[in-house]
Amino acid sequence: MVRPYLGVQPKNTWEIPAEQRAHTLCLPEEPARGVVLVDVLPGGPTDAAGLRPLDVIVAVDGVPVNDAVDLRAVLYSRHRPGERVRIEFLRGEERSEAEVELGSMDAGKAKQE
Repeated sequence: MVRPYLGVQPKNTWEIPAEQRAHTLCLPEEPARGVVLVDVLPGGPTDAAGLRPLDVIVAVDGVPVNDAVDLRAVLYSRHRPGERVRIEFLRGEERSEAEVELGSMDAGKAKQE
């Protein structure tokens, strides 16, 4: 099965201690929602769109992303490889958007999203 692919290693913001969320990511203490990009694959779809490690995805095509499960659900149930999605993200205190063309990955070999 081939699934859409962003080329990121996500981590739930609620898994990160509040102090690190506030000081490293510059996020408010609450709500602790979204997905932190721990790693962005060089040359991957998200990298090509300009996202960087420590950016926090909060929505895909206007659908809120509270955690990595939400991210997968939005991607896998609504999109296919090659489609473009609008990623809303936080970089520090600034909210931004980027259009990402989804790559493809064999679901049996996936280690990143």
